[in-house]
Amino acid sequence: MLKPQAHQSHSIKILFPLQKPFLSGTSAPSPLVNSNSSFNRTKKKNVKLGSVLTSIKAVAGNATEKAVIVKAVVTVKQTTGSVLSNIGIEGGLDLVKDLFGKTLLLELVSTELDPKTGSEKSTIKGNARQVSKEGEDVKYEAEFKVPTGFGDIGAVLVENEHHKEMFFESIVLDGLPKGLVTVNCGSWVHSKYDNPQKRVFFTNKNA
Repeated sequence: MLKPQAHQSHSIKILFPLQKPFLSGTSAPSPLVNSNSSFNRTKKKNVKLGSVLTSIKAVAGNATEKAVIVKAVVTVKQTTGSVLSNIGIEGGLDLVKDLFGKTLLLELVSTELDPKTGSEKSTIKGNARQVSKEGEDVKYEAEFKVPTGFGDIGAVLVENEHHKEMFFESIVLDGLPKGLVTVNCGSWVHSKYDNPQKRVFFTNKNA
């Protein structure tokens, strides 16, 4: 009756040494180690692939950010009424706005729709500052960064920051891919304090 017990005890001693290399990993690589190595190699490949995709996205992003600098020159005719309007508190506020380049707010409107949304593209805004005065003509300038995919300029929105109306003679856009664009205005632009709606000047006609 004692022999079977001895045999059973001896069998247990043999089984444990067989599992020891498997757990410690000191002998030949076990299936578990191979699995981890394969996982690490796959992970490294995924990291490299992710880096490549990120680089491609970065290049694509830079391509869409290309833009041209467009300068707008606005010619305003100074009338006797506008000269007199410079007297008083409102006239003083208008002069301060001229100094800080906040006289006019211009917005460029594209003729194309946004291909992603199917709606109108967002306008490109810029503040015009006074740069010169020759006789009755006062010139204001503004600069815009226009993306190359913005499309043709269909109209210019104008907001008069002065407290009195101004007579616009023309708006000239220089720097567009298709060349110079001249908008002949020949019209009064109301003050935003009298009417908050922006005035629209189309590149082929005004409204």
